Amino acid sequence: MNLDNDIQRKKFSTLLVADNVEDESQMDSALHGELAAKIVEQIFDQIQKNEDLKVSLGPGLYHKHKTRDTMAADKSYRQTNNDDEIKHTQELLNKIMLLLNRLIFDEVQRKTCISLPSDLLEFLDWMLEVHPQTNLLEQVTRILFGSDFTS
Repeated sequence: MNLDNDIQRKKFSTLLVADNVEDESQMDSALHGELAAKIVEQIFDQIQKNEDLKVSLGPGLYHKHKTRDTMAADKSYRQTNNDDEIKHTQELLNKIMLLLNRLIFDEVQRKTCISLPSDLLEFLDWMLEVHPQTNLLEQVTRILFGSDFTS
């Protein structure tokens, strides 16, 4: 029994090892569920071999029909969704992504921008002070000379 466990561990370890780029197929097997299926298969094999596990877990684990039933339910669910629901979901996801991008951008700006000292803030406010009711010439003369020469 210990030899079987060692062999099984070696099989799993070879599936999980992805040392270099050439071993991407191993990662693909993990991503596409082949690794998970093998793990589940091993669990069911171990349950069948061990009487205590079979008694305690066996009634709750029926392996033959669960995957097929899940796939059939998934297909029927997808078929019942109409295009409007899918479009609505896509719009919501797009809005969520825009909001998240904006929040991330704002947070990055907040953390990377240098805050100005108070005297420079006052100067910036003074420089940017614009009065929409006055024309540009009046604003320039007011800034340069401190009084209104055009009136």
